[in-house]
Amino acid sequence: MNPPAAFRAVSILAFACLAAGRPAGAADDPVPPTYRPMPVAAPSAGAPYLLPDGSIHVIGNDLVDGLFARFNEIYTKAHPGFRFSMQMPGSPAGIPGIISRKSAFAPMGREAVVQELAGFKARFGYEPTDFQIGYDQSPNPDIFPPAKTPSAIWISVKNPLPKLTVEQAARVFTTGGGAGDITHWSQLGLGGEWATREIHVYLPANRDAVFLFSAEDRFGGRPWTRRAEWLPGVRNVMAAVAQDPFGIGLIGYWPPDYGWDRQGELQAQLKIVAMGESEDGHFSHAGLGDRYPLAGGIHIYVDRAPGKQMEPWLADYIRLALSKEGQAIIASMTGSDGFIPLEPEKIAPQLAKLK
Repeated sequence: MNPPAAFRAVSILAFACLAAGRPAGAADDPVPPTYRPMPVAAPSAGAPYLLPDGSIHVIGNDLVDGLFARFNEIYTKAHPGFRFSMQMPGSPAGIPGIISRKSAFAPMGREAVVQELAGFKARFGYEPTDFQIGYDQSPNPDIFPPAKTPSAIWISVKNPLPKLTVEQAARVFTTGGGAGDITHWSQLGLGGEWATREIHVYLPANRDAVFLFSAEDRFGGRPWTRRAEWLPGVRNVMAAVAQDPFGIGLIGYWPPDYGWDRQGELQAQLKIVAMGESEDGHFSHAGLGDRYPLAGGIHIYVDRAPGKQMEPWLADYIRLALSKEGQAIIASMTGSDGFIPLEPEKIAPQLAKLK
């Protein structure tokens, strides 16, 4: 099917930018760079992600649907004739969408887990290209007042532990690191009744994406500590930590379900451990806009074979997401959706992947 004539149109604005010799991300641009739309051709008529009406089909995460709707608004104004049809059931649908090639790209509210990446690689022989455009700290504030907290480490309110670095957390929850395992509270500086007590580690047996992500990335891919007590799920972990002042738990988003009757009861008996990337860095308490080290990223995954150029229209879309305007949209949604833009120094490495 041939795309409509309007789809092949090049916007006057984009053409003007090209004529001025000013592609997005020019050397003297600020960071993030200003979005300067480039003239781009329509996807080829046989592209499997094109729907019969000529729109570009995208499958991904439901919680970032509103964010990408705003990207689409800017993009379609800059490129008349381009249209998007968003099907956003959740992040688990993202990678399968680009494996089937029924989706042009995969917007996700978390990192792809190892099984998803392995499935893609088994099909194509390489992994999808990953562009991180921001962070997803506390989704659905309207459904879960005052919003869900991100993937985090929890202790009893009776526990005086003030903070943890990522490296310390890895030594508590995993085993085999070069610096040795942390097994007692005294190793984290606690005295008094905690000085001789072992750390009781609780983990949920339904090892969801957060634990796969933590083990593979943040905690160095090491095996979980053999001292961990594996409980059926997040609720069980939180209940155990609430009752155990010497306990510590790592869970995904909290609360797990809307209207759970024990949510308020447990919340009063627990607290998030402040975490930082290093001892001399910032320690986050996972407040709104205060990025917690275990918070998931907002990602765009694309099917790009090694050595091949990305489709120009898609590259320009990703430039928009990483631009000053795109990052401002993300920042504007911190209060409503918990989204956080990338740190300025992380923009250039993401843009470099377009080359």
